[in-house]
Amino acid sequence: MQHSTKPSRSLNVLLVEDVPANQRLVTSILQSHSHEVTVAHDGREAIEHVSTGQFDVVLMDVQMPVMDGYQATETIRAAERLSGRHVPIIAMTSNATRTDRERCRTLGMDAYLSKPIDIEELVAVIDRFAGRHTLQSDHDISPLGLSASNGSEQTLNLDAAMRRLHGDRELYRQFVEVFDEDAPGLIQDLRAASAARDAKKLSRAAHSLRGLAVNLGADIVQRLAAQLEAQGECGDLHSAVDTYGQLLAAFDALHQALQAYR
Repeated sequence: MQHSTKPSRSLNVLLVEDVPANQRLVTSILQSHSHEVTVAHDGREAIEHVSTGQFDVVLMDVQMPVMDGYQATETIRAAERLSGRHVPIIAMTSNATRTDRERCRTLGMDAYLSKPIDIEELVAVIDRFAGRHTLQSDHDISPLGLSASNGSEQTLNLDAAMRRLHGDRELYRQFVEVFDEDAPGLIQDLRAASAARDAKKLSRAAHSLRGLAVNLGADIVQRLAAQLEAQGECGDLHSAVDTYGQLLAAFDALHQALQAYR
């Protein structure tokens, strides 16, 4: 893995993220830059961790089960108005829209990263906080990660994935291992949720599968999983049947395309 200039100080980072592949990516990157990382799997866990006062910065995914990142941030900021403390919170989301950025700003988030995570952008925004001890009035929502992707949709867009990972093929192989471990179970969850017409479980499984696909550069699976997730969220099970069928075909094609990286 490529290493940037060592930050002015090491940080104790709370990573709030429910997708194992993303947990592994961010943890690996930050540990390689001398930061300590603790993982929370949802917003409720994040609130409990932040209340200890031991973290220098929080990386907060905004889409999670139990309690999302927006709700968690709102609760944390409400408590800080009483305590006088301020922990920097960096939002992480795949919904890179102006509305999302404005919501982050309104809730008191300090910076913003879009998914899929780019190594250089993640390190840059963390290093901004590594040289500071307090950010009592700093609410600079970062424009990082808002550039549109170029090129046509691909089963496996390895070039795009390698750019985000700065050519770290070993880390990419780790993502393939995580995909092989987790994806078949998620496909089974989708099948069961579809058969049971359980929109909530369908949306959750699609969300997790999308998280795996993003880091692999799996354009088609990522798009279809996001579409299925949205259909599950709004209860559109009729449309979800067709999307599910397309997703299965795209998943099989991706599985074959990844063979060279196993």
